[in-house]
Amino acid sequence: MRHNEHLIDKARAMAESLGVEFFAAIIRTHMGKELIELIETAIARDGKWLPNNPEFCGYDIENKKRKFQTTCDRIFWEAAINSDGGVSPCCCVWDKKYDYGNVAEEPFMKIWNNKKYRYSRLALKDKIII
Repeated sequence: MRHNEHLIDKARAMAESLGVEFFAAIIRTHMGKELIELIETAIARDGKWLPNNPEFCGYDIENKKRKFQTTCDRIFWEAAINSDGGVSPCCCVWDKKYDYGNVAEEPFMKIWNNKKYRYSRLALKDKIII
């Protein structure tokens, strides 16, 4: 993000000295909301976080477009469990109102197979593009 993009070379050097692979992710705004909102809205809301270096930004700011499409199938094999026990259908959906259950209140496998998860998987079975 803009606030730490100046540290990428330092992080890359540290990773190399430790013998680990380095990967700098391309930042986008709230990926969960990308399903329902316009790119212009995301850029206006979160533009202060987007890197100045276009190499690390997932948007073409000038033309207000995504640079690439991403296919995501994680809902079929991964869950995000938040610190409060909330189970989110996506690692990029942080708002509690979108949780599919809470492991402090019911077993994970019951949540994993509940109506919300089954419906979402059915809706996304071919593929989801965000």
